[in-house]
Amino acid sequence: MSWEEVSTSKTIDIKKEKGKTYEGFYLGSHTIQTSMGEQFIYNFENEDETFGIYGFTNLNNAMSRVKKGLNVRVTYTGLTPEKIKTKFGMKHVHQCKVEINTDGAKIIKDDVPPPDDSDIGF
Repeated sequence: MSWEEVSTSKTIDIKKEKGKTYEGFYLGSHTIQTSMGEQFIYNFENEDETFGIYGFTNLNNAMSRVKKGLNVRVTYTGLTPEKIKTKFGMKHVHQCKVEINTDGAKIIKDDVPPPDDSDIGF
């Protein structure tokens, strides 16, 4: 019998590293309660690890259009150059680029079938 250690997943605050890209198959999301209210965590898996990314408004909006099982690339692009009206007042807003690989998907634990060509994810 062969044993392999199971690593604990990590959750990443991508807002700390402008320009860094994270890639993996999208497994789904869950929410946590913070002092600012409910926050999404988006879960991914790649060849090396399982990880989560803390949500923020721009990422939440993009990820709401991504289907489970797609290979996703998320890159934090920084703050908006100008302040935007938010529920917390006028603020510079965090931005990111979310891309999907349209060459295929992975069937994940809840057996979501890969999308067909008519429904790629966006």
